[in-house]
Amino acid sequence: MNFLGYVVVAITAICLYFLTVKRFKKGPNISRVFYVLSIISFYIGLFKSPAISVFVALIDAVIAGIFWFIIGLLFEHFSNRKQRRSPLIPVADEIEKLAKLKEKGIISEEEFRKQKDNLLSN
Repeated sequence: MNFLGYVVVAITAICLYFLTVKRFKKGPNISRVFYVLSIISFYIGLFKSPAISVFVALIDAVIAGIFWFIIGLLFEHFSNRKQRRSPLIPVADEIEKLAKLKEKGIISEEEFRKQKDNLLSN
């Protein structure tokens, strides 16, 4: 393999590693998987012709891109799911405050129900 083949495969391995580390800060196992794939492609490139090593590097980049896309969607989905659940705590606190106001006689039962329904519908 010529020098250009080594450079292309090495740069691909390094880029895949750093991109996965930056993209998946909370998922080091994913970074390690991509890093291992990059190292495997580097060693395949050592024993094959430069054209094959460049092809393997490109295939690695495409596979990594597909995984980034899928895992990015999953991270977004689950982080949005957690964000959707988080407002329930403040809503519960608001209902509790309204209940205390109702017990003290500051608001009526009807006002309490109306405010409670309004909070729960949002």
